Amino acid sequence: MDPKEPSKLWRAPHRPWELMFLAFIFFVVAMIGPGLLHDNAQPANQKNVALMKQVKPTEAESNPLAKFVNRQEAPWLLVISALFAAYLLTPNPFIARVTLPLFDLMAPLLFSILAYVRLVRAMRQGAARLPWLEGQALDALVWLGATLLLIVAALAINVMRQRFKWRKIKWDIVSPTIKDHSFRSLLLNLYPLFYKPNTYRICPEGLLISGVHYLMPIPISAIESVRQEKKVKTEMLITENAYLATSTKSLIRLTIKGFHKPLYFSPKKYSAFLMYIRIVRSQRKKAA
Repeated sequence: MDPKEPSKLWRAPHRPWELMFLAFIFFVVAMIGPGLLHDNAQPANQKNVALMKQVKPTEAESNPLAKFVNRQEAPWLLVISALFAAYLLTPNPFIARVTLPLFDLMAPLLFSILAYVRLVRAMRQGAARLPWLEGQALDALVWLGATLLLIVAALAINVMRQRFKWRKIKWDIVSPTIKDHSFRSLLLNLYPLFYKPNTYRICPEGLLISGVHYLMPIPISAIESVRQEKKVKTEMLITENAYLATSTKSLIRLTIKGFHKPLYFSPKKYSAFLMYIRIVRSQRKKAA
């Protein structure tokens, strides 16, 4: 294998299918749930049944699709479809190479809320009622809590699956992140808020940044430059620089192919990481 080319393990990870599947389920419920409730609605009494037998069948009765697609439902269907299409097609607005794009974390919650609103709205319009969903505050809290539990479960499965891939890698250096009071100033950057790191690992093939809910593999071949950053100014924090760090002291700055912003990280063994990356990059250049 060409030393410049990373192995399959170090390539950009795929999106988390567990969370995408959960978002898709809520999307389907939001789209067809109200129509199913209307389809299963029962007349209020026998008098209504007799009257319905005497009248000409309505459009909804003659065309089953009318309960799902009509003038009243069309705006909802268009908006929900557009949101789902945007979710599938929009790239991660934060950092590439993370195993958990921010959109994938938020999408199940968004489509769950839309599904809840749609179902409650349909029941208030006379559709079949669900005994566990009445549109009350307690129902909304239970629905939200159940959604969060499903998201946590899907996320846990994804994290275990991602970590399982790296079980056979022998790491030359493993270091926790530096933790001090300067982390508060890093919150201006927002990256540490969503992608707070815990551990850094490195081997001749690359660097692996680990958080509680994500991994970020960076192959050595993708690193264009590396240097130590001792002082960080406030204006650097609020720009597009990406900080996967918990301290502004002794940061390592990486320029990575395909990234339009430098990446900063803060291993406790920062000197060892800095020297290791420089040595491996030098060896690769000689081998090339």
